[in-house]
Amino acid sequence: MAARDRGEDSSWEDINADEIEDDESDNEQNDEGDDDDDVSMWTELMSGWKQHCAAILVAIVATTVAYSSTHSGSLTTQLAPTTAALVLEKKHAHLHGYQRTANISFCGRLHGVDAAAAVNVDSMSNHASDMRVMDFHVPKKLIPTLILHYKADDLQDDDYSTVITTIMDTKDPATLLRHHEEYDCLRQQQESSPKNYIKGVTMYYKSPDIASMYPHDTERALERSVKKKAVSIQPAHLTFTGFAAKFINLSPQTVLLHWDERGRRPRLAGEIAPFESLGTATTPGQSFSVSPVYDSEHALQRWAATADEAVMTYTPTDVNLTRLSSKDMAKFQMQLLNAEFAKHYLIHSGRTWLAHFPRAFPVHPMWEASNFDQKRKVKTGDGTFELTVASVTPRVFTIRNFLSSNECERLIEVARLQGLQGSTVFSGGNMTANRQREGSTRSSSNAWLGRTSNDLSDQIYRRAAEVLQMDEALLQAPIDDEVRAYHHATAESLQIVNYKQGQEYTAHHDFIHPPIHHRMQPTRFATLLLYLNDDFDGGQTTFPRAMNAHHHDGITIKPVRGTAVLFYNMLPDGNVDDLSQHSSKPVVSGEKWLANLWIWDPVIN
Repeated sequence: MAARDRGEDSSWEDINADEIEDDESDNEQNDEGDDDDDVSMWTELMSGWKQHCAAILVAIVATTVAYSSTHSGSLTTQLAPTTAALVLEKKHAHLHGYQRTANISFCGRLHGVDAAAAVNVDSMSNHASDMRVMDFHVPKKLIPTLILHYKADDLQDDDYSTVITTIMDTKDPATLLRHHEEYDCLRQQQESSPKNYIKGVTMYYKSPDIASMYPHDTERALERSVKKKAVSIQPAHLTFTGFAAKFINLSPQTVLLHWDERGRRPRLAGEIAPFESLGTATTPGQSFSVSPVYDSEHALQRWAATADEAVMTYTPTDVNLTRLSSKDMAKFQMQLLNAEFAKHYLIHSGRTWLAHFPRAFPVHPMWEASNFDQKRKVKTGDGTFELTVASVTPRVFTIRNFLSSNECERLIEVARLQGLQGSTVFSGGNMTANRQREGSTRSSSNAWLGRTSNDLSDQIYRRAAEVLQMDEALLQAPIDDEVRAYHHATAESLQIVNYKQGQEYTAHHDFIHPPIHHRMQPTRFATLLLYLNDDFDGGQTTFPRAMNAHHHDGITIKPVRGTAVLFYNMLPDGNVDDLSQHSSKPVVSGEKWLANLWIWDPVIN
């Protein structure tokens, strides 16, 4: 690519197809659909309860105003506060000021300020000690994409619908952010640097050393030998070699992703929308392919997965980038920017970047896990619970007596009465219900209980929020809320799962890959497992990649009735945690009952 004159502003017009293709050779999920039509629902509502028309309309208007105020940042509308608006204000409080770009800076080192101070460390919860500063480079021709992210934060444009149209149709998109501090720093670098890239700074999570995971007395004991020579603690060589793979579709057409098995018909893993991605768990050497939607037998590209090349990109050779829509072109540029950041993140952290750049640090707090068997007590309205560290990487905790025997029995009874259906796995894309029944991966049955299903469900949500140190109003609306339909929840419905003899759930991840143009980048943040019985054999929960010095198969937790297991699917730096991979071993005899609650950051997609 021909170098630009120094000091020239980047713009969308500067990025043509030839430049993009040249850059690719040198450097080597779905669109959100429209909401369902609610006209018929409201017609029926109005006809059924005419006497409440006025009250309903007032509530709708108040809710709409509160929602608009929260998401647009506009405070110009002056209306009397209502119950709906006040409750919404509380539920959205953790999103006030949320910025996707909060954890990156282009100003710190230019002005002689310490790099760590230039990053929004307030969003890192209590994990500043685990974080390290890192530099990353952004090609100058991708600066307009950065501006896109900053402008989306400025307008709180969650789906980028406004900024994509505005900026991509503007000859000089930089004019939209002339007085933005970060843009001023971008501009100074752009004008003064003789290089074709600029430097940014962020922070990444530093994996702890294996020796630090053990209490001091254990560490000293391990280091003693017969000859009294210190022996360093080394991680056990894990027998499980699985990892998370991510597939990116740099095509304007939706494609299908398949698992290829020798001698068998390819199995559908999911569909990938244009310029979006899909993730799955895999093992070294597993073969994958993508095909057109209309012809699943025709492989457009194939890969053999390896841990060193866990992110695979389908790049068609016949795409005319000049014909892309503004939305697709913006998403294409976002994928290029993400790939550039991923290179630097891998060098600094030693981990694959599986999230989308930029991604803010988690807004929810995370319990620290410094060493095995570390204990922390949490006081709640239901008593004091003790969290015990079972794993440091990933962060896994056990909580004994989280549920009483009576509560366990009631949950099983409610699930039986409601009826259970075959469990499914998420497949991505616009497939039926976005889920598939995949018996070779997950062979259980389940039922779903919302927070408002009964008093017990509500109590579990409240208890979980207190243990997680979160506002309980965020974990779905409380059972006594009058306006519970209008909010952004952070928790899914409680899932009750039944495993019969021989059934299992093979190693998988709980995190989700959101659309790259979703400003909040929502994904599953934490998982809370609740064991409802223990009168069975087998069915252990395993974390086969949990780092330790003793067990080659990672860490295994035996189900104990009433015990909860809490683990995090994200890292403090905003990346998803590949080591959070877990499984449910086959039930040898009897049947296993389990409940789980998924918490999202910052909201559910």
